[in-house]
Amino acid sequence: MLVSAVHSSAQLGGISNRIRSAGGGIGRGNSGGTKDSLRHRTGLEDSITINFRYLDSSRYQKFDSTINDFTRKFLIPANYLYLGNTGSAAKSLLFSPLMKAGFDAGFHAYDIYRLKPEETRFFSTTRPYTELGYLLGSQQEQLVHVLHTQNITPLSCNSFIPI
Repeated sequence: MLVSAVHSSAQLGGISNRIRSAGGGIGRGNSGGTKDSLRHRTGLEDSITINFRYLDSSRYQKFDSTINDFTRKFLIPANYLYLGNTGSAAKSLLFSPLMKAGFDAGFHAYDIYRLKPEETRFFSTTRPYTELGYLLGSQQEQLVHVLHTQNITPLSCNSFIPI
């Protein structure tokens, strides 16, 4: 009986010491020089500011990461007619003539999959930002979208140090 009483008081002493050391800074200041894990936060530790501009513009625009219009997140625009497979030929339902001078062969069925320099965005951010998107289709279609941006600074380019 005496051994079990000593054992139970040792358990209680350990718990009360842990509670006393964890709550030492709450309500009466930091006691005994221990570090307080609860520090004042300004609210800017988790915030990020992302701006971008296009190649032909000098005005920065705000980055919109909402899904208001789901068709903007999808690879094929909503006004295109296609067979249902990503990567197959597509045709726009809206008439938009090509206004470039010169000869045009007319092969534009795969133009929506091309990267266009005028749609390239240049980001300016306060912290590194990564956006991952995964879309699982009804059959075997899977789309993965990855966007990563960070500002290039002299400190981020120190991976190549000459020996």
